[in-house]
Amino acid sequence: MGSKIVDRYIVYFIQGEITQKIKIGQTRGMVDERMSELQTGSPDQLVHLGSYIGHELTEDDLRKKFKSHLSHGEWFYPNTDIYDFISKNCIKDIQAIYHTYDQIEKGSLTFEEAMSLGEERLVSDSKKYMDEVVKSISF
Repeated sequence: MGSKIVDRYIVYFIQGEITQKIKIGQTRGMVDERMSELQTGSPDQLVHLGSYIGHELTEDDLRKKFKSHLSHGEWFYPNTDIYDFISKNCIKDIQAIYHTYDQIEKGSLTFEEAMSLGEERLVSDSKKYMDEVVKSISF
């Protein structure tokens, strides 16, 4: 597994393009690194649907919440309950996940405020922040 970069777990939702099954997993590292590790053992192309960075629900809580849709292990049949949760509570953009997580941990933003801003704004803020970081680096 990848290196730990956050103090608490980020819960991710990924989906197989062919099977359409959805995996609910967690990582303290980079979500894209974890997906790459999982992709190695999967015959199906995996797609990131979103990641949950709130404090209230854990991976186990979410698995229990959606247990009626369980296929096997950590994989669930696609359904509107999971899709609705993702659309209301998750961030799709990998870079925006970590920038938003950092803002929440610093106390600059609450999870609820982040979700009310919407994905487009979170991505925009994340890109602005990265542009500022790049500009501040002198060679």
